[in-house]
Amino acid sequence: MPAYLRRDIVDSLLRQLKEVLEALKSSGLPSEAVYENLRDLASGVFEVASVSGLSFEDAARAVIDALGREDAGKLVDVEAVEKAYGRSKAEEWARLVSSA
Repeated sequence: MPAYLRRDIVDSLLRQLKEVLEALKSSGLPSEAVYENLRDLASGVFEVASVSGLSFEDAARAVIDALGREDAGKLVDVEAVEKAYGRSKAEEWARLVSSA
């Protein structure tokens, strides 16, 4: 699969996730409920990216660019990154999102 298609798949998922995130935030739900409801979906982006052959660096950049560092940190479980890319990348993810 060409690199541009891999990135397009992830970008499409992230656009949809961002739309749902914005809608839930504006719905008046408590913020923890918003994040809880989207956590599996957001974490799954890393699994899709990994299976698609997208590098961790590109996937992390796409997630942070689309959702913002704070929301990305609240939505993506470190365990999902570890499952998709390994322990060292999960540790790197934790550092990336904690530096907000």
